Amino acid sequence: MNRSYFVAYVFVILIISYLGGVLLYRKTSAETSVALLKLVDERVFLGTELPIWKILLPLIILIGLILFFATHRWLAPLTLLVGTGKTVYFGFTSGFLIEQQSSIVPYAIWWFPFQLMVSLLLILFCLVVAPPFFLHRNFEFNQKKVLIVIAGLAIGISLIETVVYRLVVL
Repeated sequence: MNRSYFVAYVFVILIISYLGGVLLYRKTSAETSVALLKLVDERVFLGTELPIWKILLPLIILIGLILFFATHRWLAPLTLLVGTGKTVYFGFTSGFLIEQQSSIVPYAIWWFPFQLMVSLLLILFCLVVAPPFFLHRNFEFNQKKVLIVIAGLAIGISLIETVVYRLVVL
């Protein structure tokens, strides 16, 4: 029963964060939206080619920030905010891409599936590093191996996303 609570917990966080990002996009001005989008990932403007390090750097920074928060007792409850922040950004950029009428196909093939997987993996990463109160005694696993696998999957998916971006958009 606790596993089903865990799955529901993860997907509720994912859905609420995504919808919050879409709503945030709708409420911000065009100049603010463009500035934020250029700051994190310029590829949403379709046709912009970035070096691989500029694509992986935000993900590596997020993983580092999650690990930093998890290692400090008072900051550990904030780890999930980093994962949900990535999902909010995913919703924010999705709102931008959907509003651009010419970018529905790249959004459906490139942006949505890969960002959904990375966001889900980051939320799982947060929950493994600093589990909520209802998971502390329910699961026995090697935390270090699971973290390495999740981080590796997230980076691998980002690399595959880069290849798909170059095939679909450029």
